[in-house]
Amino acid sequence: MVRAKLGMAAWIGIALGLAASGQESGRPALKDFPPEIPANQFDVTHAMILPRADEWKWNKIPWLTCLLEARQQAARQGKPLFIWASAGGPLAFS
Repeated sequence: MVRAKLGMAAWIGIALGLAASGQESGRPALKDFPPEIPANQFDVTHAMILPRADEWKWNKIPWLTCLLEARQQAARQGKPLFIWASAGGPLAFS
């Protein structure tokens, strides 16, 4: 019992020490971030990371967000229904 309380006190002490030092577990330190992009290189870097026109083809598809409407349209056109479902946000891996 005493040993368990001492163990818990040790963990609390470690957690408080980390919180006080600003080094929370799982968060990178400020020094680990990349340096800022110099102003004279910003336009070139920005152009490199922008999607090209041929990378936006998926955006030309007339996606429907209402399942009922999509089912009715598919039935009218005699086409199958394609459902893309995901749990979480658009950038989540699920």
